[in-house]
Formats: sequence, structure tokens, C-alpha cells
Amino acid sequence: MIETDYENVSIFPQEGKWKATHTKSCLGGPAEIIYNKAPIVESVHSHVGDIKDTMAIVRSFKDYHKQNASVLEYAGFLPYGSQIGFNHTYRYFENRLRVTTDVHITPGATIARHLGVGSLFLPGKWEKFNIIPAAQHQVDGAEAFTRSVPKWDGKDIMIGHWHRPPLAMTFAKKNGVRVEIGTGSDLWRWEGNFGFFPESGSYKLILKENGIEVIREVLACCENFEALPAEYRFTWHLAWDCTKEKEPKVPSKTVTIPLLNGKDLDKAELKKSLLATGSDTVLVIDLKRFSWPDSFYKSPSPIDYVLKETSNEVSFMHKSVATSLKKIIRQVLEIDEITGISFKNFIPGISYNSSHVNKKDATGSVHWDINQLLDFAAWTSFQAQERDVKLYNEVSPAWNIPSLTGLFK
Repeated sequence: MIETDYENVSIFPQEGKWKATHTKSCLGGPAEIIYNKAPIVESVHSHVGDIKDTMAIVRSFKDYHKQNASVLEYAGFLPYGSQIGFNHTYRYFENRLRVTTDVHITPGATIARHLGVGSLFLPGKWEKFNIIPAAQHQVDGAEAFTRSVPKWDGKDIMIGHWHRPPLAMTFAKKNGVRVEIGTGSDLWRWEGNFGFFPESGSYKLILKENGIEVIREVLACCENFEALPAEYRFTWHLAWDCTKEKEPKVPSKTVTIPLLNGKDLDKAELKKSLLATGSDTVLVIDLKRFSWPDSFYKSPSPIDYVLKETSNEVSFMHKSVATSLKKIIRQVLEIDEITGISFKNFIPGISYNSSHVNKKDATGSVHWDINQLLDFAAWTSFQAQERDVKLYNEVSPAWNIPSLTGLFK
């Protein structure tokens, strides 16, 4: 739901577990997200040099609902120098926010050493954080890890620093509340540093007395830099949950989806299975059971892409994947005996297959399919709510992060 007054815009779900606040006259945001009656995120902003987009002039603002999302759109520019512009689109779902930021670099514009997208502050005391490493770091062998947050000892301390964007950073409190900060699918832009030298980003975690400052800079260099004039799009997301709120268990009465040709619903076989199980059946859709053309799968490293080798994980960046799955969802939702759908192995992953992002790069274009997976889940949730069908997501411990535990809510 969206409520507006003269100054602010509030977004919250019908049951009221959380509330996000934006200021109409302020381009950055959200100013605050409250979850379980306590603030978990504050002061979200982008910046050029020392100037935040909260100081920008707002050219336009609008809000609306689209299916399951509450959407806010802002457009504006910094009233200094070359007037670099920012357009932000905020899409709120059940337990997450997906952000699209367009940075408009005007001709002759100079970036004063730093340009940040989606920096923010996490108020309160945090117990630990989990990092899913940057794509290149994973190619080099890095794996996800968890660290404890040290006790603040009277001075600020940097507890994490990377020059490439971690795919996801999840922070947890002792009471089970978690906040995830995720980089979007467009990793080639995040790691492109506006055309500056590689490894020229800066992603810092600063422990302060009253919380953790998260600095996310697409460009952090030691000199002023004149980037090519263009509009640069960056996507990212926030997600939140509480581990003490138990996820609904999949009922024992299930049928695994039968397939024709490895990718189409076998209606005849499904009807036979439903006759055996009866009504109130949950259909299990396991993504690993599907067989797709080789071009649909992920190339998890530049070498794999060059050698035309793939993993066994399909990429949602290939548009035909979501199209095929949506067709199956529509067919399944027409069957009265099915009262629930359980999704298995629906996880994001990195890939260097340039064709998935409409590029021609001999060594691949790095991306991960988190945006498209989130969008598919949002579409599915809307369709299922219309027909009163419950959705479940079977998440492995390795992917126990808020965006995936709440994927099909």
C-alpha cells in the first residue's frame, strides 16, 4: 500500500510488518525502513564526490501499483557543475525492494573521484554478516563466508572492504532480524567503473557506535575522471526477514511435475498422478529436472564461455526460460486439485554468456540472474494470489538469504 501526505510517501504491506518512508522532495531514499517496529535501514543515497543525491532537484515524482508491487519513480539532477542526473525506480514487494538507478553523465561532466550508488546506514547492533563474494572472486575460488561483528570500542572501524561488488551482503541481529543488500544482474556495469581501470570500485563496511555504514561506490579513484557522456543503469535490491518467523512447511501430499521433452508440462501424466493423490495436492517444480538447449545454461567463468562449456544451472537471463515457466504456471493454476506449488532449485548464479545480455564479447560479459528470478517470482505470486494457490520455496542452507526465503511470498 502507498500513502502520501504533503512531505512524505509511506509504503507498507497490508499486514503492516514493515514500513518504508520516502521524502517527496528528496531524490535519494528510502529515508527509513522499519521492520518489526524497529528501524533496520536508513539514509539510502547515491553520491558524486561529496554531494549526495538527497541534495538534488527533483524534476518529477509519481507512485502507482503494478500487480504485486508498489512503485515510486523519481527523476532529478544535482544543481552543481555539469548537473549529473539520477533517475530512481523503487519497486516494493512482500519483503524486498528492487531499485533501478539511471545515472545521466552529461557532456564534459567530471566525477570528483567517487560515485556511489545505494549507500546506506544499518542502525542498531548487528551480530554477524554473510558475504556472497563478487563474481570474479568466485571464479578465483572464493566462497561465501560469515563473520562476527566486533564490539565498537570507541572509534569507527572498517570491518569489510572490497574493490568489486559482493553479490549479496546479509546482516543479522541477535533477535533474528536480517537485512540483505544485493547487487543486481548488471554486474558488467558495476564492475565497469564507468570505463576507469578495473578494480576501481569500493565497497566498505564501517562499524560505528550506533550501527554499520555501508558505502557502495561504483567508482573510487585518486583523480577526477571524465566519463563518456551516457546514461548508466545500475540495479540492486534490499530484502529483510526474521529467522524466528518459521517458513511454512511443504505439505506431505505432493506430486513432482511430469515433463514432456524435458521442458513442457505432461498434462496426461499429471492427471494420472492427481487421480492417485486426490484433491489438495502440492505440485513440486524442480528446476533441475528440466532439460534446456545448451545456450540456456550458465557459463560460470570467462574460460568456460570461451570453451563453450556450461554448468547444470539454467539462466533466467535467457528470456525463453521465464516464458516457458510462465506457460506452465498458467496451465497448473487452472487445475482445481492443485492447491499449492513448491519451487525447488530456483537460485541465482553468475554467468559470462554474453548472448544472455545481448552483447558480443569474446571473453564474456559477467552477470547474474537475480533480477529476472525476482521478477518471475513476483509475477508468479500475483497469479497464484488471484487463484488462492499457496506457494512454497525450498531453499538450501547455502542460499538461506532473505531474498530467497521470501521469494514466492
